[in-house]
Amino acid sequence: MKNCFHQALGFICLSGLISSCATDPTAQAFPELDAEIHRHRKAGHSLVYPEVKKSVKPVYPSMVAAGNVWSVMKVGPEGNVEEVKIVGKAPAPYQESILKALKQWQFKPGTVNDRPATFPMQMKIAFAPHDGYAAKANQADDGITFVPHAAITKALFPVEYRRLETIYREGRKVTGPKTLQRKLPDYPQGKRVEGFVWIAFVIDELGRARDVQIVGDSPKIIQESILQAVNTWKFEPVTVDGKKEAFPVAVKMVFK
Repeated sequence: MKNCFHQALGFICLSGLISSCATDPTAQAFPELDAEIHRHRKAGHSLVYPEVKKSVKPVYPSMVAAGNVWSVMKVGPEGNVEEVKIVGKAPAPYQESILKALKQWQFKPGTVNDRPATFPMQMKIAFAPHDGYAAKANQADDGITFVPHAAITKALFPVEYRRLETIYREGRKVTGPKTLQRKLPDYPQGKRVEGFVWIAFVIDELGRARDVQIVGDSPKIIQESILQAVNTWKFEPVTVDGKKEAFPVAVKMVFK
């Protein structure tokens, strides 16, 4: 038996039983409670796992990071989340967002032999940068999607990327970036070309795009139009604990 459901909230799976998982997040998070549930099951007791009544989606910060972790909730006999533990690696701000959201969840209490009891409930949660952090630059109608794509920025700007990883790991306060001026490329008329490229650059302490690079194939004349536009973009710089810092980003730009 496995109590598992899918949510359209970045939550991959919530499971009352963890014995089927390759890793054992519940045993790591709450070993005594996990052992108690196993004892009930081995003894043939009737187990009814908690059912979700209220769920709250984490609000993720603006960060160059993506991945997933296991979160394990201790659901009390009244259906409240008494404690949450995260198993896996995620930057501190992401963990804070996950913990804050899951502590607000509410359940129909689980029972052991028809009596309310405490249960561990595990969930695999995917995290990624907040969709709205780049102001309106990610609107599809202007052909631009603005995201801090980790694979590209890590490869092209390793120094800046490693510095940001350290900042996030230390749980320091990061704000921005915010788009202030964004000129769209003036594509040449008569070129029957469609596709997209990634534009990677570093937003410096003055809010300018520097070290602009194009990742992907496109005609030279298209690349020139894109570079001319990006070099005019202006941003509100990223701050770390109130101090301006360089910030690597990648922009997926669609042309047609």
